[in-house]
Amino acid sequence: MKTILLTSADSVKKAKDLLKFSLRQAVTACFLLNESLATTNVAEGLYIARDVVKSMRYLGTRAIFNTHMHDLARNLDEVNTTVKGDSKIESLVTGVENGQRSFKVFIAPPQGVSYAKDIAEKYGVTFDKIKKQIDRQRADSGVSP
Repeated sequence: MKTILLTSADSVKKAKDLLKFSLRQAVTACFLLNESLATTNVAEGLYIARDVVKSMRYLGTRAIFNTHMHDLARNLDEVNTTVKGDSKIESLVTGVENGQRSFKVFIAPPQGVSYAKDIAEKYGVTFDKIKKQIDRQRADSGVSP
């Protein structure tokens, strides 16, 4: 059995509920968690998520845990060696080929990027693009900077 962690609790109650459900379903279920333990403060979310991931390993829970908390996936070898369990925690990442995301998934440490720059450029919300739009609007309306 393998617990898989993808490299990001809006409350402690959510984490507790997740573990309670894991206890009942650990052998038969595969959990899909998408930013499930994200909070407004990354450090606090990381604190909770580390203990939840350790507990899931101890239980033998199978899961895909998608998160932007890259630090969560950086010390998986330590978790795998210090916490007893039938599952193994791995970090999965998506690939990049020729500068484009391939969406091919492979086992590797977190890359440290979440492609926010690509998204900002795609939708025109980089400073340079916003500045050009402001300058164009000012020029069209006759307003000087």
